[in-house]
Amino acid sequence: MAYITNKIFMTDSDMLRDKKTPYKIVLPKNPTAAEKFAAEELAHFFFQATGVKLAAAKDSSVTFDVAAHYFSVGNTSLYEKLHSNLRQDEFDDVVELVSKGNMIFFNGSGQGCVFAVYEFLKIMFDYRYFAKDEYRLASKSVLKVPVLDIRIKPDIARRSLGYYDTERDYEYIMRLRLGNSLYSGWIEACHTYFRILPKEKYYAEHPDWYSPDGSNLCLSNPEMKQEFIRRVEEIIESKDGCYFMLGQEDNFDFCGCEKCKKKIAEYGVASGLVMEFTNEVAAAVGEWLKKNHPERRVRFVAFAYNMTFAPPVRYNASTNCYEPIKKDVVAAPNVSVMIVPYNAVYSTDYLNDKNKHIREAFYGWQAISKHLQIWSYCTIYENYMLPFNNFGAVGKNYRILADMGVEFLYDAASYASRVPQFEELRQFVQAELMWDTTRSTEDLIDEFMNAYYGEAAPEMRYVLSLQRARWQLLEGAYQKYMYSFDAFNELMDRRYWSLAYVNALEDAFALAFESVKTSPRRELLENRIEKEYAAVRYLRLSLYPETIADLEAEKKKFAEDRKKFGLLTLKEGADGALALE
Repeated sequence: MAYITNKIFMTDSDMLRDKKTPYKIVLPKNPTAAEKFAAEELAHFFFQATGVKLAAAKDSSVTFDVAAHYFSVGNTSLYEKLHSNLRQDEFDDVVELVSKGNMIFFNGSGQGCVFAVYEFLKIMFDYRYFAKDEYRLASKSVLKVPVLDIRIKPDIARRSLGYYDTERDYEYIMRLRLGNSLYSGWIEACHTYFRILPKEKYYAEHPDWYSPDGSNLCLSNPEMKQEFIRRVEEIIESKDGCYFMLGQEDNFDFCGCEKCKKKIAEYGVASGLVMEFTNEVAAAVGEWLKKNHPERRVRFVAFAYNMTFAPPVRYNASTNCYEPIKKDVVAAPNVSVMIVPYNAVYSTDYLNDKNKHIREAFYGWQAISKHLQIWSYCTIYENYMLPFNNFGAVGKNYRILADMGVEFLYDAASYASRVPQFEELRQFVQAELMWDTTRSTEDLIDEFMNAYYGEAAPEMRYVLSLQRARWQLLEGAYQKYMYSFDAFNELMDRRYWSLAYVNALEDAFALAFESVKTSPRRELLENRIEKEYAAVRYLRLSLYPETIADLEAEKKKFAEDRKKFGLLTLKEGADGALALE
């Protein structure tokens, strides 16, 4: 996180006294969704902290007066008269929190006005958000008017986490200061070729527009390209957003027609043809936008994924740099490249020799595009119930990406279900690190544990340390590295999760439950501990059922608790309950 400006001090003037405040919230005449939400959050937390409800004033009824008491949220008429020099850019989440006399302005680019509210709450009420049902907010009966000149640029401009709730819950997403789900801000995202040219509509009459096996488009077909461009323009007119993914289908196939094979041979890798195609589409649609929608800025995104992961570059030993194979593979100014480090070892950083192929791909793509995005992973897709050991590397990896200038980061997780793998902790830590990559992962873990688990924080920290130590053993003794994709049957083996390990986890959880017995928040804390304990019960049910006195009763109880905690599936794409049968 970079503070562009950071000036704060308190005046002697009252903002709040005797349960009264003269301040009113002002929104633009036609506020955006982010502006409305920012105003709602300001009013909600101000009331929670003071017991005072903030009134609203219409934008049309206010005048710019340094003596007036206004909370101006977003691009109001007051903000226009402030003459801020902030450049608003839909591709960034820059925060602007400034004052002029008594007036306080919450604005920024992207979702910045919302994050300006949270920055204000931090200054005035020591606000800190940890999870849906856990935040810190100091009560105040007296407040002074602050002088503020704060502008903040998060280390990674656009941030998104692919957990169940961070894909679906807008309030939660915003309070974590992510600001985005995978799909927010996107006209189209992910694998879009067949959404743009659906096979059910085009294939019968134009089979040559598709690869011979029908698994992808034929990018060397000029007729297909023209209809593809027309459809992209049609989609842009029907949807809001600033990013448009031009992404191949989710497989390891590519068009094998003679023209495509010739092009791929020319570039050396399939990504060369993808970049040529993406640049041509972006150029054509870009010209169309200038003529028909000059107010819109759209960035087109190519997918460096599976068959197109390797960049179209050559290594120049004399300069120690990668260079584009040809000029036409260099991304146009309105083109980004989203890189998917599919086979990374996530227990270590991207620059480690275990991730040499990832490191070289990153360096290569930097020679192709000034605008890079990352789709990384932070769960085991074949088994959501097993711990993902990335805590030792995630902070460094985010710093590497920030240093690369990555503009958008989506860290894909257990999107299909809530999971008992400290997911609330993970979401907090990862969101904080995306915002400020200089933060210490271990400090963030400690801060969260103390807030979220209360009296059980030491015991739950110990549970996490047991999990992390176990993965270190698996890597050292069995060369089982922390991949996001691994065969289910390979991992579910007694060699890896010994009975002694399961017993040690159960002992640690017993201590955690014991530690909260006298807590005033006992029921809440027990519920949080019980959710994480489900992962240990799963290991015993799956690997050591003979040690369970009443196996059928435990299976029934586990099924009930799955519903209680929202454990909808235990692996991607299937009902993981089958694993217990």
